[in-house]
Amino acid sequence: MSDLSSSTLMLAICLVWLVTIVYVARLCVRVPGQSAGLPAAFCFATTFLYLGAFTFAVPGYSHERLDAHFYLAGFGVGHESIVRGAALTCAALISFAIGVRFMMGQALLNTTVSPRYVFSEPPFRLAMMILFGLALLGVLIPISGIRFPLSQAIGSVGHNAILALICVGIYKARVNQSVIGKILFYTSAIILPIYYLLVFGFVSHGFIASIIILMFIVASSSRQQWTYSRLFLATIIIGYILASLCVLYFTSRDELRSVIWGGQSYGLRVTTLFDVLRDVEPLNPADFVSLDRINMRLSQTAFVGRTIDWHAQYPELRQYGATLFLFVFAWVPRFLWPGKPSMGTSTVLEENTGLTFSSGTTFGAGPIIELYSNFGTSGVLVGFFLFGLILAKMDLMAMSYLRAGFVLGFAKFFVVGVALIAPLTDFFFFANSMVIAWIVITLLQASIFNNGRTRLFGSSYNRSF
Repeated sequence: MSDLSSSTLMLAICLVWLVTIVYVARLCVRVPGQSAGLPAAFCFATTFLYLGAFTFAVPGYSHERLDAHFYLAGFGVGHESIVRGAALTCAALISFAIGVRFMMGQALLNTTVSPRYVFSEPPFRLAMMILFGLALLGVLIPISGIRFPLSQAIGSVGHNAILALICVGIYKARVNQSVIGKILFYTSAIILPIYYLLVFGFVSHGFIASIIILMFIVASSSRQQWTYSRLFLATIIIGYILASLCVLYFTSRDELRSVIWGGQSYGLRVTTLFDVLRDVEPLNPADFVSLDRINMRLSQTAFVGRTIDWHAQYPELRQYGATLFLFVFAWVPRFLWPGKPSMGTSTVLEENTGLTFSSGTTFGAGPIIELYSNFGTSGVLVGFFLFGLILAKMDLMAMSYLRAGFVLGFAKFFVVGVALIAPLTDFFFFANSMVIAWIVITLLQASIFNNGRTRLFGSSYNRSF
């Protein structure tokens, strides 16, 4: 396949890809206030981490050219493999969209949703304090380095509770037309990705958090104004701005991380970040060096293509569900299961691509590669259809609870759904986060309902739980 024909084919794949994610976004915003936007956030987060695929739609671009960055040669894949990887990823998202449409089908028949409940202040404040406590765990556990049974999973629940806390705050501020509430929670949403960058040195966590909050804001808005054309245009514009920022970040990443990981003061970190942002420039698609920088980290499509090739060469690698069924034991703490899988390794990707990564870096495989390694293409398609069903169900349930005024009910389904939005996380770990989130918030709800205090406020006291 020539470079021209492969770029043309990749362009067609990317257009279908964009249409698919815009379709899912439209499903989420079609009836304002009915969805929390989680399915759309899943599509956009996945697209972000597979962004390198879109660079191969640029005519003449190749990671195999003579002046390409030497790092890209280590992937061991050609254009055809990358096209296969992009095609499978696009097919997975189409299957996901079908699952979302299937689950939301009945809901889409309703052109209106039930009116918003006016939150009762005493129970609302207590529910928000509980969410704040979980969110605080999400901040303190990774920063402190404290380890205890299920600490990693509880930290993940806390991280996702931060998003639930901000979304509930934004929703209530809009319902009550509270200017102070809007300033507080919108500012928190803006600060969150900066926090992830300045504290941990990672940009992907902050972006995924931002897109989840953004899609919640758009989907829960009372104004029905997002047509397909507007969504498509917004996706193109935001994607272009994001790609430009990614090039700047990857260019200056070593400088930023030397300050952040070197333990320098936060004042110096902020100053360094502003110095970096002064050099931002619009992405020039003809600048292949910039496209190389995108592919150096947002190259999951290449790994998908490599997995397809590697399994064709070594069919005995097929797992037939062996890695997926481990999620049944996700709740078991490490002290009872010493060999329990740990996050922060590249094991799954190495086993399925034949590549070897340095010990100082972590490359996640993600559900596409893991499903393919277990059941091939059919496993990816069926798996993503089920993802669409599950996430759409969590999404609709979360928003129905929030509209009814049940804050912790919303948080339970929302946090469980957010755990699925992990495009590079192995199946076991997001299943682990989902199970622990459900258990933790259910136990909190049960303890509040059963401690006798509900009688003090009457039946309305339950409303925020």
